[in-house]
Amino acid sequence: MIRAFYSENDSLAIADNAGAAARAWKERRPLWIHAESDDLPFLSDVCCFHPLAIEECERETPVPKVEDFGTYLFAELHLPFCLGDRLEIYEMDIFLGKDYLVTYTRREIPGLSPLLLNRENIAKRLPSPPRLLRAILNQTVFQNLWDLLEDLDDRMDAIEEQLSGWNLNQPVLRRITATNALLGRIRKTLISHQRLLEELVDGARDLFSAEEMPYLLDLFDRHYRIFSETDYLQQRAETLYQLFVDSKDYQSNEIMKALTVVATVTLPALLIASIYGMNFRYMPELDQWWGYPAALFTMLFIAILIFIYMKRKRWL
Repeated sequence: MIRAFYSENDSLAIADNAGAAARAWKERRPLWIHAESDDLPFLSDVCCFHPLAIEECERETPVPKVEDFGTYLFAELHLPFCLGDRLEIYEMDIFLGKDYLVTYTRREIPGLSPLLLNRENIAKRLPSPPRLLRAILNQTVFQNLWDLLEDLDDRMDAIEEQLSGWNLNQPVLRRITATNALLGRIRKTLISHQRLLEELVDGARDLFSAEEMPYLLDLFDRHYRIFSETDYLQQRAETLYQLFVDSKDYQSNEIMKALTVVATVTLPALLIASIYGMNFRYMPELDQWWGYPAALFTMLFIAILIFIYMKRKRWL
């Protein structure tokens, strides 16, 4: 369903049908038009946007981009949203003109519906398309990403507590790798948008006044801060993974060291037992009453000497 928000008699008017939206468009009022998958003919027949831009709206593109059509800018945005541990990419196409903003989506974008119902918020920003675009991206993408990054930061705090308690089980490792993979996908999406925002700001300088440009520059600044936070969290996730691996190796080394100590301490006893277990005919100690106690004492004495030696060498 198409929706048009425009100024009329110093108040906000809303059109929820193509006819009223077309009249508002022809009168060149400051307006925001939000179109969905069934409203694509409106963009081509009424708004008369370039056929190449309409073709781009019909299909999903692998990377976001900006195109300058002279009187307006066309941009394809890839908006990342997290659903559990899965990152979902929603595409939004925008047409940014001097006195209008047109957004087009093929499916509902999380966080956009409350904005469409907030008449006061729209009325305050409607005269300035850059300001309106900033509000849309803030309330959908940027706020969602900030909340997600805070959640991932808390998740890594919990993982650190588990590692400090030597909880080195497989679920902890899976949480680390899942967090690192999710941050990697977010970072990849943000990198592709960095160039898009630069091109959007450069192209908008010919359309908007110096008073309106700071709203677009603020988008670039917010993107940079989110990218920096994502980069920091990804480095932290990689550090946690390395800490898990090192802790696991240390734990394995401690087990091997304990087994080695046991083997070393019991080796003399095994040697003595194997000698007297050969059952040669002439072994005088076998016929003596003190033979058995002497063998046990020798085994215990040598084991104690080895244990004391290892203690002094700080191997235990």
